Order: sequence, then structure tokens, then C-alpha cells
Amino acid sequence: MKIVITGASRGIGKELLNHYQKKNEEVYGLSSKDCDLVHWDQTSCFFEQSNFNDIDLTIHCAASNVTRFFHKISFDTFKNMIDTNILGTFNLLKCVIPRLKRHGCVILFSSASAFSPRMGQAAYACCKSALHGLVKVLVQEMLAEEKYIFLIAPGMVETGMPMKMMSETALEKARNSIPMKRFCKIDEIISTIDFLQQTPYMTGQTIHVNGSYYVQ
Repeated sequence: MKIVITGASRGIGKELLNHYQKKNEEVYGLSSKDCDLVHWDQTSCFFEQSNFNDIDLTIHCAASNVTRFFHKISFDTFKNMIDTNILGTFNLLKCVIPRLKRHGCVILFSSASAFSPRMGQAAYACCKSALHGLVKVLVQEMLAEEKYIFLIAPGMVETGMPMKMMSETALEKARNSIPMKRFCKIDEIISTIDFLQQTPYMTGQTIHVNGSYYVQ
């Protein structure tokens, strides 16, 4: 199986890269050092020069998150988050979708913040919410070629982005706000990805993996 994973230098992306490497899959882990997805010329050139045809699975983990009250967030910070989380996703999908094989799939990472945001998450919630509108259109367009797309909206993951940004006190408070009183394990993300790959009839859906922090 040929797999492309973005955001593979840290967090969820790195854990997924390690998982598929151990399974001896043909997996390519991309980081900003390989290709800055924000820039179309760089992204398109990278995919043209790489052997990324007939992709079975693309997992888009690359993201940017700055937690700041709206009245304190600068225009440049807000724009940088839009560039990374929305334009970067656009550029990736423009390159990846034509290179997916029949029955291949794309998995994008949204967030519980898109559905139940907290103070300071205006920019991040805005960016992640935008992915849902995009997928609602893409699922209709991709089905003509029997290609599939999904969203996973996790809460806090043990190896995820916020963990290194928060104090122990803040982590404990966050943990206690989750009905299951723990963070998501990477194995639960992996099993969700496996389920979606095996269930194409779920295409276009958002899977919430958050310990009942948010229930739709």
C-alpha cells in the first residue's frame, strides 16, 4: 500500500509514519522541510518530481494552531493559520487527488474545536470548520472516479499538537473536561483510519474521536 502522510515530523503524523513503516508499507512522510504546502509552486513541483502516482491513502496531519484571544490575535498570525490550514490543504489536495488510485482515499484531520471551540480558538476553529464545507463538495466530485475522502475530528490526542504547549495544570483541567477522563490514544486514531479505509460507504463523513467531549 502506498501512503502519503503530511506533518510527519512530529505529533500524530510522526506516530502514523512510524506505525506504517513498522508494517513495511510504502509510506512517504512529508514535513515542511520537504515541501511547504502553503506555496503552490513548491508543492506542485515536489509532487511532479516524486514517485507519488497510484496512491492508496493520503493522511493530512499538517496544521498550525495558535491559541490567543481574538482581540489579541494579529492579522499576520490569523493569515498564517489560514495559509497553513486552508491553503495548504487546497494545494495538497490539488496534487494528491489526481494521483489517487481507484478506491484510494484521503483522510483530513479536523478537530473537536470546529464543533465545540473554547475561548482563544477563533482562528483555529475557523480554519478547521472550513474543511467540512470543502469535503462536502469534494465527496460528490471524487465519487465519479471512485475515490473517497473522510474527516477525523479528534479531541486532544496523547501525541497531538497541544500537549507540549500546555502546563501540567492545564492538561489536568483539560483531561477532567472529557467524560472519559483521558486523552485519545494514537492506537484509537489508527483503528479509525483502518475502519474508514475498509468502509468506503462512509465517504464524506466526519468521525468524532473525542471521548464524548463533543457528541453530535
